[in-house]
Amino acid sequence: MLPTLIFCHTLLSLGQDPASLRQAAILQAVDRVAPGVVGIETSGGTDVVGQPAAGGRPAPGVRRGTGPTTGLVVAADGWIISSAFNLANQPASVVVTVGNRRFLAKIIATDSSRMLTLLKIEATGLKVPDAVPRDEIRVGMAALALGRTLAATSDAPPSVSEGIVSALGRIGGKAIQTDAKVSPVNYGGPLVSLDGRVMGVLVPASPESEGATAGFEWYDSGIGFAVPLEDLRRVLPTLQKGVSLARGVLGVTLSPGDPFRATPKLATVRSGSAADKGGLRVGDIVTAVDGKPVTTQGQFQRQLGPRYQGEKIKLSYLRDGKEAESPLVELLAPETGKALAMLGITPLRDTTGQGMVIRSVIEGGPAHKAGLKAGDRLVGLLREQGPPIPAPIADRAALAGLIESADAGQVLKLLVRRAGTDEKPKDEKPKDEKPKDEKPKDEKPKDEKPKDEKPKDEKPKGPETVSVTLVARPPDLLAKPREPGSAKEGTPPPATEAGDKDPAEKPRGFEPGLAQKTIPSGDGKYWMLVPANYRADIAHGVLIWLHPANRSKEPELRALLEAWAEAAAARHLILLAPVCPVETGWTPSDADMLREMITQVAGSLTVDRRRVVAHGVDQGAQMALHMGLVAKDWLPGVAVLNAGWNGAVRDRVAGKPVSFFLVVADRAPSRLAVQDLFNRVYQRHYPAISRINQGSASSYLDAAQIAELAAWIDSLDAL
Repeated sequence: MLPTLIFCHTLLSLGQDPASLRQAAILQAVDRVAPGVVGIETSGGTDVVGQPAAGGRPAPGVRRGTGPTTGLVVAADGWIISSAFNLANQPASVVVTVGNRRFLAKIIATDSSRMLTLLKIEATGLKVPDAVPRDEIRVGMAALALGRTLAATSDAPPSVSEGIVSALGRIGGKAIQTDAKVSPVNYGGPLVSLDGRVMGVLVPASPESEGATAGFEWYDSGIGFAVPLEDLRRVLPTLQKGVSLARGVLGVTLSPGDPFRATPKLATVRSGSAADKGGLRVGDIVTAVDGKPVTTQGQFQRQLGPRYQGEKIKLSYLRDGKEAESPLVELLAPETGKALAMLGITPLRDTTGQGMVIRSVIEGGPAHKAGLKAGDRLVGLLREQGPPIPAPIADRAALAGLIESADAGQVLKLLVRRAGTDEKPKDEKPKDEKPKDEKPKDEKPKDEKPKDEKPKDEKPKGPETVSVTLVARPPDLLAKPREPGSAKEGTPPPATEAGDKDPAEKPRGFEPGLAQKTIPSGDGKYWMLVPANYRADIAHGVLIWLHPANRSKEPELRALLEAWAEAAAARHLILLAPVCPVETGWTPSDADMLREMITQVAGSLTVDRRRVVAHGVDQGAQMALHMGLVAKDWLPGVAVLNAGWNGAVRDRVAGKPVSFFLVVADRAPSRLAVQDLFNRVYQRHYPAISRINQGSASSYLDAAQIAELAAWIDSLDAL
């Protein structure tokens, strides 16, 4: 920074104004870094990244693996780093332009954690820019994003976009955030400080997804990311050996909650994972990583995010209120292509007591073959390792975490209380009412003995041990339970004492019927239909209708919701129809508004988070697919009509299963695109159902089709 200050001081003494001084500093910084900023051209291995427009018409896309991009010299003897965006498909040829010279380049290795690719050209004496140490980078610093793509000639100055450093430690602690314009024009180029040193390498990145094209949806949004150059230099010797790097995975998922407030409580621990080998269990609360305290989920993720496969860490955690520490555990690579394990049951919702009650058993599934039946209560699990103390199954969520972190072929030894043998709670008698069979205290009982009376010393029958071998879940499995989904169905609301809240009482402002709401921030509105039979003691699924572009008028949204009214009452569904902030259609950034909407509804009504579905057609369907395939942190279901997907279908995230219901009209132009999407999600082991309906692409679902979709939503919590 000192040379720039001296330069600026000289200009001040000559009477230059501050704006001119800043302009001069920018020009000097660009001149200092420019020799190390190179142009890259690729050909072959093309793949379009983008989304189709409304109505099935092809939208302009950006081709990955072809066209020009940018790189940065990281070693004088021909080592070039660039974004993996344009190199992920192993293009047939890569040409690097340095000044007026052109070189064929080899792809040496990829850092898939930070979306970077290392290239090698046969050159020496290249200019290597200086790096800004990580601890000198501050929020608010001036930042320049440089790229070579738009240069008129090979020796022309690079393109420049000016901004500031707007945040640090983003993308799981791996990236600098800037508001300088970052796009395919300068992916792989440097983010430069005002003194001409490099802070980081520009990459498309997303806080919601991973991969070479993750973050492309943030293009031109005012948010860009750069990987600190100092971090890259730390692993450069490994990459130069041809060893690609992957993100280190602990093998856990966290309980749902606000990442800035919720504690890092483990919801699932995958069998055979680093966490499993380190002795961690579901319910443990992580308190430190390598001695560095963590109190929130965000802090925990920022400690793990920068680490690579093969690195070793030590965890401190709380279990049952007691502090414990793991041995050193080695982080593993992300798992890919793994099918969901299946027990073959649907759970009964809204039960009381410890354990999970079976609602129905899928015929031919593992539970059916093991002899489990509807009404059985699963209360515990016998561990294969460790102390012979049964691990309790607290509820449906606990069992779901257990199954979703298990592998097909794994044997579970379940503790089961058979239907009809549950320990019944003591009867609560009204204070002033005497049971019909009760006799006065001074009346002597007759000699006869009731037929079903048990000896006083007989205890309720204990749980049985049932071994079940999990199988891979067929992606197109559709559970069709005939039994009611809630234990409360068909029962009157429980009587309440004075002052207690009536479970059937409707929260103020969220009464049954159709109404328009505003989210707390005031940034969006939505229509909501609460079924007439709503009860607060019954968990309700949620269907989110995402309207097409230019179709957000009140009559259209009301008509759609009212078409669902009967199915919503039958399947206990709350219907939401958010209004897109702009008529031209949804954008990825609108996912924040939808999250806020769900949080507001769940705070006032009883919502079953395992049965929340985004539903749409045309451009609304694209937003639903984005939420399921990219922003898949909270949405368990996607149901779309006549919609394909041009973007990547990434591997399913362990512990966060997303299911798809894909419908296409037999005369729809998008029929082949829908079939392609189904094939891709099927190959990635996502649960997926496809349906071909008679009619044109402009037709919506009829009553029978709505009922089938509602039944699918009802079965989303099948295990």
